Amino acid sequence: MIDLHTHSLFSDGELVVSELARRAEAAGYRFIAVTDHADRSNVDLIVPRLVRGGLLVADNALSHQEELKSVLDRALADERVDALVVPIGKGLLVCRKL
Repeated sequence: MIDLHTHSLFSDGELVVSELARRAEAAGYRFIAVTDHADRSNVDLIVPRLVRGGLLVADNALSHQEELKSVLDRALADERVDALVVPIGKGLLVCRKL
């Protein structure tokens, strides 16, 4: 099961991202897309819950580089994932769990 459009309380949802991920995992989801804001703590909460080969993708990595600096720095330095910024559109941060 997958869900390509979810929101946390950082936009129009009701849950923090970590709780959204926890509930999705408990419900058997193999993939969810959280389509709102992220911060550095979300990387630390989401990456351990990814299955091997699972993806964490964040958009606006280039257009909002200053605002996302802590997220980008954390993800790119994280030894649990292969991570890179792809210069497509406004930039995508793509992390694949090792």
